[in-house]
Amino acid sequence: MRERMEYIKRRRLYRSCLLYFLTGILAGVLFMYFARHSAISAEAFFKKSVLLEMSYGKLDKGQFLKYELPRRLRPAACLLLLSTTCLGFLAIRFYTVMKGFLAGLLFSGTVLAYGGRGVLFLIVLLFPHQLLLLPAFFLMLCFCYQVSCISRAPEGCIWPIYTGRKKQLISLLLILLWILFITVMGCLLECYVNPLLVADAVRLLL
Repeated sequence: MRERMEYIKRRRLYRSCLLYFLTGILAGVLFMYFARHSAISAEAFFKKSVLLEMSYGKLDKGQFLKYELPRRLRPAACLLLLSTTCLGFLAIRFYTVMKGFLAGLLFSGTVLAYGGRGVLFLIVLLFPHQLLLLPAFFLMLCFCYQVSCISRAPEGCIWPIYTGRKKQLISLLLILLWILFITVMGCLLECYVNPLLVADAVRLLL
């Protein structure tokens, strides 16, 4: 019975996170649509000089990884810290919407600038690393939600709560390490595999 209730709570949380994320995407698309004639032009996302560099594959992959890992881990660490406070649930919603908003800016900006070719370029730009990073993102949201529930609303927990503090900490640590592992693997794909695909795909836009 308890497992059934936790399953129902997880499904509700998944739907809620997806709704906030899609709301953010819609906001990003609308913002780019109304700002397309302003100083924030769609072409600013991928200038021709940047595309030329990408087409030649001039990228220090090691430096890119050093930049990309902190860029992805720092916001998640801040969200985790906030999830231990009374602002936890609000921070999770805001973080999810903002991620969606940035995705909406990227999608609509590229499509407005390059049309159908932009759609093909976006698919390549997000492959294959987002196959790992996107699940890691939603799993991190669930983890932070669980942390917030443990300290603020235990009845809303989506995973089991253990009576022993040590056992609870070990359980959370294992989940966090799994999320970190998926994120690191996704970043490795983004820095070492994706640029090879992008170098060929970017020629569609030149």
